[in-house]
Amino acid sequence: MASILCVGNTTLDRFYTVESVPSQATKYFSSDYYELGGGIAATAAVTAARLGHTVSLVSRIGDDSIGQQIIKDLSQWGVATDHLHSIPGAISSNAVVHVDKDGERQITVHRDRRMLSDASWINESILDGVDSVMCDCTWSEGAERLLLMARERGIPTVIDADLGGDALLKLLPLADHAAFSTPALNKLTEDRAPRDVHEALLVAQSYTSGVVYVTQGERGCFWLADDQLCHLPAFKVDVVDTTGAGDVFHGALAVAVAEGKTGSEAVRFASAVAALKCTQPGGRAGIPNQTQLADFIKE
Repeated sequence: MASILCVGNTTLDRFYTVESVPSQATKYFSSDYYELGGGIAATAAVTAARLGHTVSLVSRIGDDSIGQQIIKDLSQWGVATDHLHSIPGAISSNAVVHVDKDGERQITVHRDRRMLSDASWINESILDGVDSVMCDCTWSEGAERLLLMARERGIPTVIDADLGGDALLKLLPLADHAAFSTPALNKLTEDRAPRDVHEALLVAQSYTSGVVYVTQGERGCFWLADDQLCHLPAFKVDVVDTTGAGDVFHGALAVAVAEGKTGSEAVRFASAVAALKCTQPGGRAGIPNQTQLADFIKE
C-alpha cells in the first residue's frame, strides 16, 4: 500500500441533470438533482483511496456548513482530512454542474476571495512516509511549497496541468509528471502555433524536465518519451457523465507513479480508471476499486 498526498482544491458540487446544457437567459428544469464532493485535488485523492492506498488532502476550506459537508464526504471516501486548513469567515468552494443527456457538463464555480493563499502553515512533516505528491494549479503557494519539499526528499510529483495561468508556469519546472488537459496545452503553446500534438508537447517539454502528457477524451492520451510521441487510444465504454474524468486520471497517475509504473503501463492504468469513472453519473461514483479495475483491464 502506497501513501499519496494530494494538494489543491476541494468543493461541494450540486448537480442538475438537464436535456441540454443551458445557453440562454431563461428558466430550465432538471430531471434529477444530487450533491457530491468535488474539486480537482479532492477527486484525485478519492481516486487513490478507492484504489486501496493511504491518502491525505492538503487544502483550504471555510468555517461554514459547506466545509463541514466536505470533511464528512471525504472521510466517507477514506481520505484523511487532518490537513484541511479552515479559514475564518470564508465560504468553502462550491459549484453548480449541469449535465446533459450525452454526459457533457457545464460547471459554474465559486471560489471565495477571502480564501487566504498563505501556505506557511504547511510543515515538512506532512511528507513523512509519502510515496508521491499530486497537485493542481488552483493554489500555487501550497503546491509550490510542497513540490519543493518533495523534490528535496526525492518524492515523485504529478501536476494536473489544467488552465492555471502564471501558476502553471511557476509549477511546471517542479513536476516529474505534468499531465495537461487539451485546453491548457493549447493555451500554453498558442504563441508557438504548433502544427500538431507532437509539436505542442515538445513546447510543453521545454518548461520541465519531467514527463509531459495530454489527455484528449475519445482520442486517448499522448505523451513524450525521449522527445518521441507515444499514444494510447481511449478505452471504449458507455459514457454517462464525464465530470471529473481528468481529475480521476491524475489521481490514478499519482498512484501509478507511487507504485513504480512508468510509460505506457502508467498511462494505461490511469486511462482505465478514468474510463470506468465515466460509466456512472457524478465525479466519483464510477471510480473503480482494485478488483473492478483489474477485471476491466483483463477484459
